[in-house]
Amino acid sequence: MVKSVEFGIGSVKLTISFDTVEELKTALGQVDEIKQVLKEIVPEASTEAPKIVRKELQPFFDYEGGKLVMSRPPPTDIKKVCLALYALGAGGAFPKDIGDLSNVPNPSNKVMHAKSYKKYFKKLTNGKYILTDAGYSFAANEILTKEKEENQGAET
Repeated sequence: MVKSVEFGIGSVKLTISFDTVEELKTALGQVDEIKQVLKEIVPEASTEAPKIVRKELQPFFDYEGGKLVMSRPPPTDIKKVCLALYALGAGGAFPKDIGDLSNVPNPSNKVMHAKSYKKYFKKLTNGKYILTDAGYSFAANEILTKEKEENQGAET
């Protein structure tokens, strides 16, 4: 009796028919090859799992083409840069990556080295920037919390 198993690979639904467990194991061992063939022949079909924006960042970010984008930027460059670094994570990011995500050209000169904002950023020895405790607090409390409060106020 022929059996089948069906599962999703990104936006693609894959069905594997098999008679024995050995046939199933063989077919499952070829899933990476199947993904590669799909990428080559049907490039618009995503075989990657959809990425999900962290809940607290959803008002500002989205994924487009597998890439994180700031879909609703805050009004000021300092908020854009802090929020971008917050979203990029604890490992930090290079100025180009911060600029690409925040849409602030040359953020290291324009924002991160400005005397009034320097307290929010730290440059690592590898050239990446991270948020300091003050920067993290600014992003979490002044940007994300205010957004949450404004949304709750709009719902009532």
